[in-house]
Amino acid sequence: MEDIGQTLDAMLKDLLGSNELEKFLRDHGWKVIGPVPVRPTKEVRFDVPFIPAMMGAHGSQGNVHQ
Repeated sequence: MEDIGQTLDAMLKDLLGSNELEKFLRDHGWKVIGPVPVRPTKEVRFDVPFIPAMMGAHGSQGNVHQ
């Protein structure tokens, strides 16, 4: 579970560094409320809550609802 949090943090920092974070968030139904940092720094940390779910062999992420 810790690896998932670290992976999400690294992925979102990479998107921030390439100026693709806001588009990624919009494309996935998220809404940016405050200012987005211009570039990643050591102080920027993404802590995204997630709920693991079991998926069938033919399921997709779009089928998971909270």
